[in-house]
Amino acid sequence: MEPVATGQISVLKQQLAGIAGGLPAADALRVLHDAELGAQEAYDWPWQCWPVYVAETPALADEVARIFEQADTTRLNEFELGIFRNAQGLRRADPDLQALGNFLGNPGFVLGQIGTLAPAFLVELAQMAFAEKRWRIVAAAAGKLLRERPWAEQSPQMARLLDLLFEMLFFATYRPAMPLYIRDPSVLLGQLDALAAAPHLQDILARDSITAHVFRAGRLALEGKLDEALPLYTKANNKRGFSTPVIRQYQTVLETGAIEGDEAAALESWYAGRSHVRHMFRHEGAKHALLVGCNQHYFDLYAALYLESVGVMSPGALVHLHILNGDMAPADLEAQLDAWEAAYGVQLNYSLEANEIAADQPEYVPAISACARYLSLPDFLDAYDTVTITDIDGWVDAPHSSMTVDEGDVRISSWIWRKGGGYWRLPWSNLAAGLLSVKATEAGCAFARRVRHYLINVTRTNVALGRQLFYMDQVALFLTLRQMADAGDIHVGFLRGGFEQSEEQRFGVRHEGKRQAMVKKIEELRQQVSTN
Repeated sequence: MEPVATGQISVLKQQLAGIAGGLPAADALRVLHDAELGAQEAYDWPWQCWPVYVAETPALADEVARIFEQADTTRLNEFELGIFRNAQGLRRADPDLQALGNFLGNPGFVLGQIGTLAPAFLVELAQMAFAEKRWRIVAAAAGKLLRERPWAEQSPQMARLLDLLFEMLFFATYRPAMPLYIRDPSVLLGQLDALAAAPHLQDILARDSITAHVFRAGRLALEGKLDEALPLYTKANNKRGFSTPVIRQYQTVLETGAIEGDEAAALESWYAGRSHVRHMFRHEGAKHALLVGCNQHYFDLYAALYLESVGVMSPGALVHLHILNGDMAPADLEAQLDAWEAAYGVQLNYSLEANEIAADQPEYVPAISACARYLSLPDFLDAYDTVTITDIDGWVDAPHSSMTVDEGDVRISSWIWRKGGGYWRLPWSNLAAGLLSVKATEAGCAFARRVRHYLINVTRTNVALGRQLFYMDQVALFLTLRQMADAGDIHVGFLRGGFEQSEEQRFGVRHEGKRQAMVKKIEELRQQVSTN
């Protein structure tokens, strides 16, 4: 989530303190929703924001517990009581998403209850279902509220609530349609056009709001009309106001082409004052490198398993580790790399980056960790003929030689680019930043520079405004490649496999699930290689 302002915590604490005890459960939920919406101009889901709130101000845990524990639940049926208890479980230092998954485990039953629920329970249920990707439930709950507007009195946060419900309805339409999108784009586009034309949604879309601008931009982007979509994303970026969690991904979309001359020099100067990189080439003369970027946490969790997979599939391959704000002593790091080289039969170079933004503002660590490899890509193309970038929390399942660039400049992993015929997903989801190869051609190097400048530009802008950086690597790669390809300045090829990772995303077990999947897959790869 975005950085939490002190004022935001103060507003929330004040509003929670004003909620009387003993309210009927539905009223307690309603005033809690108003408090959450009112305190956050950049709204985040309860399971994302409450751990941060409680860490910043532990007394908030007592306030929210008081509201739930003192509420009158005597008239609730079993299903309503389940929503209420799960709502409390999401507003803790350690949100209980596992219990939520069990609660929503029978979608048919849940859908059958929607017609009986009070508005506040529907708002809560829609958010819970969004967490679990139960799109039919999200669409049913949010759609009913948007159609019927069943509020006895206007909430002071009504405009914000309507934006949040519309976002949920939008994505409950968009996400399930993706698997069939390439086969028949007209289905999803027709569904979105129906939303845009629905009479009960006109007041939401008629406002000069971030939600309205981003919805229209997204609809244009899906049809390949990026020249029309980008100005709307820019309009949203230039507007201050309420934004919702998924729609807020637009904040990394900039309307820009190549950045050169004084503007590029200014960006480089700004970033040089905040990022300091040392490249350590233990092995000289390698033509091809696998490049992974990580912070110390991901290095500790995944580096050994990743390198083991490389050793199984590509003995002797060179891997370049780009480590952000690492804390190992130099001698210990060198000893660890020596041990891994001996154990897995790979060669290891590395870079150490001291990044002040990530050090001073921990909320930006995940995004900067993901982008660091691309920010230093121009340097790596000076050192290697071809660089293949992968994530570190997965396994290489093909020889490195199959992922290099023999002809052309760049190879990407993007099924929609290969098959889309001019139709796209939203700008941050068209290609995988975790699998891409670049050759040190003139065009490949120009691509790397343009991506670097885009990333610095977004970082400088969004850090100053306290905005998010998530997905800026995927946006930078997509928009830069599209602009260069449309101009005939780069040749784009495709990667079909070579790297995979577990899709485990469950709260609290994500890392362990990914590691277990890596261990299992490495053993399968080892058996596959020995058989062949």
